[in-house]
Amino acid sequence: MPETRVWAEAIEVFLNQTRLSSKRNGLSISYTAPVLVPVAILSALHLLDNLRIQFDRLVTLMATNEDNTNSDNEFDDDTSSEISDAIETEFSNIMLLTESSDKKEETSTDQQRLAYWFAAVGATTEALWKNKMDQVEKWLPHLIQRVPRSMTSRGSSVAQKATLNQLDELIKKTMIHTLVGSALLKDNDVEKQKQGLAELKSAESLRTTIRKQQSKMTSHSATNEDGHDLESIVLSLADFVVSFAGLEAWITAMKLNQDVAEIEDHVRESTLALRRMIRHPYLQMLGENQSIVDRLTRLGRFITHHPGDTDSACDITDEDNIVDAEDSSAHQIVYGLLIAHMHPK
Repeated sequence: MPETRVWAEAIEVFLNQTRLSSKRNGLSISYTAPVLVPVAILSALHLLDNLRIQFDRLVTLMATNEDNTNSDNEFDDDTSSEISDAIETEFSNIMLLTESSDKKEETSTDQQRLAYWFAAVGATTEALWKNKMDQVEKWLPHLIQRVPRSMTSRGSSVAQKATLNQLDELIKKTMIHTLVGSALLKDNDVEKQKQGLAELKSAESLRTTIRKQQSKMTSHSATNEDGHDLESIVLSLADFVVSFAGLEAWITAMKLNQDVAEIEDHVRESTLALRRMIRHPYLQMLGENQSIVDRLTRLGRFITHHPGDTDSACDITDEDNIVDAEDSSAHQIVYGLLIAHMHPK
């Protein structure tokens, strides 16, 4: 077999798991790995490598100057369609390939559940970004059935592996809350929109817990290889695209006129979080990195400097129009369509 990244990681896992390698914090089976058979591990790594490629394409898609938030906008729909068609992903095909044929397996140890779940995350996020809500409704239920367990870990002890496993689960649960909230906020029903806002707040609460746990782990054996294995890369890419879609959802939430100042704070926090995420070594290598950084910078400036305080003499209708205008401009920045940000008065 050629010396591919997949093969190299599989060999590393086998050596560390069988104690044939004394490498500290080397890649090994996680605390609650669903995959234990060597051939199954190799197969799972191949699927993760394919998912890495698909998430690369999704990042490219999200970095293109395309806005699907309003079907009646003045932008050229044909051009937007060409951009989308030129960047194709295979998330749905991976889901078909890894879908369990045994109903009993779905509630037990499904060896391909991890790849299936990541593919569902990609398919749902892509559908949200393209505003294809029929597809969102199709893929979203596949995410919330059961959070898959991680397969690999760089923990050197049972305690470290248990902590890393808990962190992995929290990140995945955060992604679910974000995607559910994003989908609900795109619904026309006001009550569902409010539920969507609650889901986004739940996701932010989990992210606070995640940051605290990560800060406690900074002293724990951070090596140059941490975050560079296939599973970690796919998790980071998935978390990034979901968070980017979540940022759009927070901007949409501004229309609800509920705690606008608090929502704007969440937009700022999400923008900063995405800028931290983009520093991940793998994300830094992507060609679209600078485009996304520029977009996040413009959005941060816009939210900081826009005239958010309405005059006390404004009536409710004027206030609503101001919020709608701010929401529209922020959406355009996220989708890369607003070249210049609004300056403070």
